[in-house]
Amino acid sequence: MDWGRVSEVLAVVRANGTWAVPVLLTLASGVSRPGDLLRAINARSGDNLSSKVLLETLGRMAENGLVSRMEVAKAVPRETHYWPTHEGHELLNELSKLAEPAPHSAGWLAAGREDPPPPGVDVTKPNVARIWNLLCGGKDHFSIDRQAAAAFLQEMPALPEATRLARRFQADAVRRLVADYGVEQFLDIGTGLPVAGAVHETAQWLVPTAKVVYVDNDPQVLAHARALLRSTPEGATAVVEADIREPETILARAAETLDLDRPVGVVMMMVLHFLGDAGDPWHIVQRLMEGIRGDKALIIGHAGADIDPAARAAADRYNEVSPTPLRLRTHGEVARFLTEAGLGILRPGVVPVARWWPLETDLPQDANAHVGIGWRPASP
Repeated sequence: MDWGRVSEVLAVVRANGTWAVPVLLTLASGVSRPGDLLRAINARSGDNLSSKVLLETLGRMAENGLVSRMEVAKAVPRETHYWPTHEGHELLNELSKLAEPAPHSAGWLAAGREDPPPPGVDVTKPNVARIWNLLCGGKDHFSIDRQAAAAFLQEMPALPEATRLARRFQADAVRRLVADYGVEQFLDIGTGLPVAGAVHETAQWLVPTAKVVYVDNDPQVLAHARALLRSTPEGATAVVEADIREPETILARAAETLDLDRPVGVVMMMVLHFLGDAGDPWHIVQRLMEGIRGDKALIIGHAGADIDPAARAAADRYNEVSPTPLRLRTHGEVARFLTEAGLGILRPGVVPVARWWPLETDLPQDANAHVGIGWRPASP
C-alpha cells in the first residue's frame, strides 16, 4: 500500500470535516438537496448530523472543490442543490481502495458467503436493474451482476459517472416540468431498483399532492418498490407490473392512479436501449404518448452510439454476458423518440448528458447518454 497516498487522502478528508465522506457518498447516490441529504445521512447514522453542521460541511467542500453548488431560481420555493465534482468522485474512488471488503464485495463472494436471493430472483444471469443499481452506488446486486459490470467497465470506465449524471438529469427534468409546466403527475417506465432521488421524492418535495406511477416487470424491482416507495400523505405513489412493449396495458393500469386528461410526464430513463429495432420502439413510445389526453411530456435518457468511442466495445462485452441485449443509438435515432411521438423538444435539445449543464465545464464529456425532454400541450 502507498502510505504516502493514504496520508494525502486522509488529509483531504480531515480538511473537510467529519461528515465529508457520508455527504459525498450520499451525493453520489443522487441526493442533492440539503434537506434530503440530512434525512438520508441521519437515517443511516442515528440522527447525529445537524442542519448547521451539514451546511458548514457543504460550504467547506465547495471551497475545496469537492462539490459544486447550483441554485434553481424558478423553483418554488427556491432550491439549492449540491453535486460531487470530478475531484469529489476521485476522492471516493481513493477511499474505496482503502476500505476492507464489504459483505457484498467480490472478495467476500469468493468465499461463498453471499446472502441467499429473495424468492423468485434468478442470480444465475446478470440483471439490468441490479447492474444499474450497482452503478448508482446501491446495494441490491449479486456476484453475477458485478462480474458483468466489471467486464464492460474495463472497456468503458466512465460509465459510473454517466450513470450519476443521468440521475442528476432526471431530477432536473422533473423539477423543470413541475416548476415551469405545471406537471404534477408522472409515469416512470422501467423504474429499476429504488435508490435515493426517485421521481416521487423530487416531484412531491415541490408539490406534495403529486402522483407518480412506477412501471416494471422485474420481480425483484417490484418487490423492492412496493416495500420501499412511500408517498406523501397528500399525494400518491403506485407500482404497476407491465412490460414496456405493452403501452395500452401500462396506460390502463396507470389510469387507476393518474388522470390522463391532465398533464402527465412520462419518464423513460436508460430503458429504451434495451429494445431492439425489430420491435419498432419508436412506435411503442408514440402509442404510449397518444394515450395521454392532457398536456404530455417525455423525459428520455438513452445510451449513445456516437459519444464515447469506447461505447461499442463496452456494449459488445455486455451483450456477451447479459440475456437483455443493449442497442446503442445515435443522436438522431434518440431524437426520433420525441419527434415521432409529436413532441416539441425543449431547450437545450437532445444532447449528451454532460452538455445539459453548459456552464459546468468540468463534467466528463464522454459520459455516454443522450438526454432530452419532449413537450406537447393538449389538443384544443
